[in-house]
Amino acid sequence: MALSADARTITASAPGKVLLVGGYLVLHRPHHALIAGASARFHTTAEWEEPASSRASPAAGLAVRVTSPQFHSDTEFRLSATPPHVFEGEEPPSFIALAIRVALLAAGEAGAAAVAAAAGEGRRLRLTLRADNDFYSQLPFLRVAGEPVTADALKRVPPFQPPPTEAALAEAEASAAGAVAAAGSAGRDPAAAGGADGGPAIRKTGLGSSAALTVSLTAAFAVALGILPGEDAASNGPVGAAGKAWLMRCGQVSHGLAQGKVGSGFDVSAAVLGTQLYLRVSRDALADAMGAAGAALRPEATGAELSAGRAALAGPEATETRWWDLEAGPAGLPSCVDLLLADVSGGSSTPSMVRRIEAWRTEGDTQAALWEEVAAATRSAQRALAEVAEAEAAAGADGVAAALAYAAATTPDAWPRGLPAEEATAGASKLLERLAAASAALAAWRGLMRRMGNEAGVPIEPASQTALLEATQALPGVLAAAVPGAGGFDAIYVLCVRDPAVRAAVEACWLDFKGEGGQRVVPLLLTAEPDDLVSGGVRIAQGNPSV
Repeated sequence: MALSADARTITASAPGKVLLVGGYLVLHRPHHALIAGASARFHTTAEWEEPASSRASPAAGLAVRVTSPQFHSDTEFRLSATPPHVFEGEEPPSFIALAIRVALLAAGEAGAAAVAAAAGEGRRLRLTLRADNDFYSQLPFLRVAGEPVTADALKRVPPFQPPPTEAALAEAEASAAGAVAAAGSAGRDPAAAGGADGGPAIRKTGLGSSAALTVSLTAAFAVALGILPGEDAASNGPVGAAGKAWLMRCGQVSHGLAQGKVGSGFDVSAAVLGTQLYLRVSRDALADAMGAAGAALRPEATGAELSAGRAALAGPEATETRWWDLEAGPAGLPSCVDLLLADVSGGSSTPSMVRRIEAWRTEGDTQAALWEEVAAATRSAQRALAEVAEAEAAAGADGVAAALAYAAATTPDAWPRGLPAEEATAGASKLLERLAAASAALAAWRGLMRRMGNEAGVPIEPASQTALLEATQALPGVLAAAVPGAGGFDAIYVLCVRDPAVRAAVEACWLDFKGEGGQRVVPLLLTAEPDDLVSGGVRIAQGNPSV
C-alpha cells in the first residue's frame, strides 16, 4: 500500500558502521568481520505533494524532487513509468539515481504499476535527505562559529547541521592564527555555502554515509510506492525480515554500481542489519548480479535483459539464504562494553591502502604467513569479545555491576586479580577474567595489524595515531583502542566498560590531546547499536525527523 492522503510522510533511516575487527580480511571469504552499527543514522523522508502541473498521466512519468537542505542540493526530474525507468530532466547523482532504478527493477511489474498510478494522479514524490552530524566532522563548524572544541560544544551543534564553506573555514583558521583580524570572522553564519565561497567544507568521518544513504533512500522510496515487501505506509519500527532481505539485495547491487566496483559490501549490510558478524557475499555472485542489473538499466535494454536483471535481484524461494551466500550473524558484542569513536580529521585513501595490502600479501611466503597470523588474531579477538558477552549473561545483574565498578577504576592488568574477597562472586570474577582476556586478544590483534602495515608500507596505524591510542589505552576502564576498518589517519575507536565516568575520561583525553602539526581529536557522540539483527538496522518512522 502506497502512502495515502492521510498518511503522507514517512522517514526511513539506516545506521552508519564501524568496522571493529576484520579490516582487509573482510574482502576475502571465509574471513568474518565484526561490525558495529552506529547510532548515527542517515534519514530519507518521503512525502507526496500535489505539483502545480497539468502533466497528470502515466505517459508523463512520475515527478520526483530530491532535496538535501544540509548540503544545499535540490534536484527535480521525471521518472518514466515503463522499464527501465529512465529520467527526464536533471538526472540525480549516481547513488540516488541507481537506488531508485534498482528498486524499481527489483519490484518488476508492481513497481511499474505504482509509478504509473502516481503519475496518473499528478502527484509528485519529494524525498528529503538528512544525515546525523556524526557522519561529518564538526570541527570546521566549531572553528567558523568561534566555539571551543569541547564535548559540551559538540552537543550544542544543531541536528543536521550544514557544513560551513571552505572559504569561511579558511578565513576562520587564518584569523585564529593571527593572520587576519579577529573581527574579520565575527558574526559569520557558519552554515553559509555557495559558489563564491568554494562549496561546503565536508570532512567525512568514515561511517559509511553512501551506504546508509542508499539503504535509507531505497527503503523510503519503496514504502512510498508500496513495493517494499512486508511493509506499508503504516509501518513504524524496524523493517521486517522480508523487507531487509529485499533491501540487502537492492542495496548491494545499486551501491556497487554507483561505486563502479565489487566491494566487500559490509557497509551496506551494516545499514540494513546493524551490528553483526559479517561474511561477505562471493565476489562472483555479486559481480553477476551487478552485471545483470546494469544491463537491464540501459535505456535500450531488451525484454530478456530486464527479466535477467529482475531475476538477479529476486530472493530464492523456500530457503534461508536470502541474499546470495552473504552471512550475517550476531556479533557477540557485549552490552557491558561501550563504543566511542573520535574524528581525527587526518584523511586517508582507503582504496589505495587496500590495493597495496592486496599486492603485498601475495608477494611471498613471509607475507602469506603474516597474513595468516593476522587472520588467527582476528578470530581470537572476535571470540574473546563473544566470551565476554557469555560471561556477562551468566554473572547476573549484581555480578555485572560489581565487575564493571571494579573495571572502571582500574586498568586491564588488574582485572585478572579480581575483586576483593568480600565483594567477589564467581560470576563477577569470571566476567573480569574475560574482560582481561579480550583486552589482551585485541592488543595482540592490533600489534599484528600495525606490523602488517609497516611491512607493506601502508599506514594502517601511523605513528601519530599510535601516540593517541597509547594515551587512551592507559586510562582505567579501557579494553582496547584501535583504528577502525582499513586504518589510516581518519579516526580511532575505543572499547571500554560501560560507565559514564570512563566515557567522560576518554573524551577528555581526546580533547586535551595535541598531535603533530596541531592535530585535534574530536569525540563523536555516537554509540553502538544493540547486537540484535531483528531490532537493529534500517527502520521506518512516521513523520519527519526535522519537525
